[in-house]
Parts: sequence; structure tokens; C-alpha cells
Amino acid sequence: HGRMSIQDSIAQSTYQRSVDGAQESIKAKLGFIECATGLTLINLLFASFVVVQIRYLFGGAATIAATSGLNYSEYARHGFFELCTVASLVLPLLLIADAVCLRQSNKTQITFKVLSSTLIALVMVVMVSAMQRMQLYTSEYGLSELRFYTQAFMVWLATVCVIFVGTVLRANRGLFAKLSYGAGLISIAALHIIN
Repeated sequence: HGRMSIQDSIAQSTYQRSVDGAQESIKAKLGFIECATGLTLINLLFASFVVVQIRYLFGGAATIAATSGLNYSEYARHGFFELCTVASLVLPLLLIADAVCLRQSNKTQITFKVLSSTLIALVMVVMVSAMQRMQLYTSEYGLSELRFYTQAFMVWLATVCVIFVGTVLRANRGLFAKLSYGAGLISIAALHIIN
């Protein structure tokens, strides 16, 4: 009888530790409403930027001609650095949100995926703009080594965004870093072969 009570107390203690651990992990999470509100506001802010700047983002040669002091080089450079800034802010933000946002129902999972996908789609809009601007610059002045590597980096960044959608938004966050790293190694190998 004494041995049975020791086993019961060990089982009870193990159960209590697992409950405490689960409660701690839930405390470390961010409520879904707070997370969804933040993502919605970021989406609205980003969408407003894209709508207001749409003529500048995709204006091409007409924008350069209409803007005093703006040349092909600056137009392409601005597009590239806008893309780098947006991607370096959005991807880590979404990775953190995926890690800490508490989603306990199918509806909250779908809502999170929609908000995250919308933000990635807006990044892709900036990416298409940056690529078009670089193509315009290249068609006007020719393909240099720097312009080639810049375009290759943008293709890799687009690949990372696709990998994000295919892994993190499908509840497989652990695979994201491995595939992104692998895509980077393949890109470097391809660039060496081309060189």
C-alpha cells in the first residue's frame, strides 16, 4: 500500500509539472485578438502606402521624367532598398507572430493565415516594383555585375517569401530556416557556375 501511494504521488507530481509547463507556455503566448489587431493595422498601413505610392512604384520612365532630380540609377536603388527594408521588417515580424500568437481554433488559424498572406502579398508588390525598376535601369544602361547580383538577390528574396508561405503558414516553422538557407546555398552555387 505504501509503494502504491509513492507511485501515485510521483504520477501526480509529473502530471502537475506538465500542467504547470503548459500554463507557462500559454502565458508566454500573445492573445489572438491582440495579435490579429496588430497584424491588421500593419496590413492597413502597408496597403495605404502601396495605394498612395502606386504611380511612383510602377510609373517607370514616366515617373523619372516627371520627377526633377530623379534618374534611372536612383529610381532603381530606391526600389531595391525599399524592398530590403520591407522584407527585413515583415518576415521577422511574421515569424515572431507565428511563434507567440495563441490560435486555439480553426477560425483563428485561418484568420492568422489570411493576415500573414496579405502582408506577404504586399511585400511581393514592392518586390515586383523593385524588379521592374531594375529591369528599366538595365535596359537603359546595360547589365553590369552589380545589377546582375542585385537581381539575383531579389529572386532569392522572392524564393524566401514563397518558402515562408509553404512552411510557416502550413504550421511547419522549423523547416523555414533550413529551406531558406538551402535556397541561399543553391543560389550561391548557381552564381558561381554562371560566373
